[in-house]
Amino acid sequence: MGAAQASNKTASVHVSAVVRASAHLRTDHQASHIKVTAEDVARGYVEVLGASKFFVATPKGANYFVDFHPRSDLFVSVAIDGLGGPVELGAEGGSIAQPGPGVMGAASTLDYRFRLRFEVQPGVYAWPLTLDVRAR
Repeated sequence: MGAAQASNKTASVHVSAVVRASAHLRTDHQASHIKVTAEDVARGYVEVLGASKFFVATPKGANYFVDFHPRSDLFVSVAIDGLGGPVELGAEGGSIAQPGPGVMGAASTLDYRFRLRFEVQPGVYAWPLTLDVRAR
């Protein structure tokens, strides 16, 4: 039997991976309804303080968007405060860009001022927006 010989040849394999950006939302509080009074209708808007409280984490503190989607035709615009300054969105909703929250994440509390449609009557309505986050 002959002796076995080892080869000095080497091989290498290059591996790469793409990590998709992501944002994770934890909702701590979300108002489920909105009460519109006769006084609100008379002045044309209703304010709701602290209606949304949430926490966002992104891998490596990446930037993200907070998306607002209307669920009803209660309002013609909404001013949202609590994401770095007041922002006004139309009845179609929209997105608000946010800087990366850092590796520890970021908590937010949002206040809303809904400018009511002319035909809205006093009453209790389902909360008119849904809120989502997505990575930029």
